Amino acid sequence: MAETGLNRPKKSDKLSVRRDFNSDNQHLPKDSTLAPSPLTVTCAAKRWKNACTKAAQLRANGTPALLIVEAHVGARDSSLVGIVKGIQVVEGKAPTAAPVG
Repeated sequence: MAETGLNRPKKSDKLSVRRDFNSDNQHLPKDSTLAPSPLTVTCAAKRWKNACTKAAQLRANGTPALLIVEAHVGARDSSLVGIVKGIQVVEGKAPTAAPVG
């Protein structure tokens, strides 16, 4: 799923944060395809804020942060809807320098 602007929720109140994503075939296996469909994910605001804080701490050290989200997903109308159960923030691989020459 493609997403930009990690700290910019589409809709937020004091209890929850809602994010909209679109399907992206970029990281699927060669023989797999995914029909374009929107995915709306709702998460408790405190859980989202904690994950963003941990991710910012990792990025401050020069390491990319990966968010692994566990959610219940269902279909509603012609889109997918997810309710987040948990978020795990892990350290990604540091970018490597491009070879010169």
